[in-house]
Amino acid sequence: MLFLTVLFVIVVVLFAYALASDKGKNTIHARRNAPSPAPRSLSRISKKSSPKVVSISS
Repeated sequence: MLFLTVLFVIVVVLFAYALASDKGKNTIHARRNAPSPAPRSLSRISKKSSPKVVSISS
């Protein structure tokens, strides 16, 4: 019976935590009001490519 009581208390605490309001800086509301970062220029993107061809011989 003690196990069921403890399990019920844990479930109730988790349920209350899930219903609590978000207060962090990474929530939808905080991100909506934050200034958006400047877009990167396309000329600053590196163009690293490897033209090496790998052949597998059997």
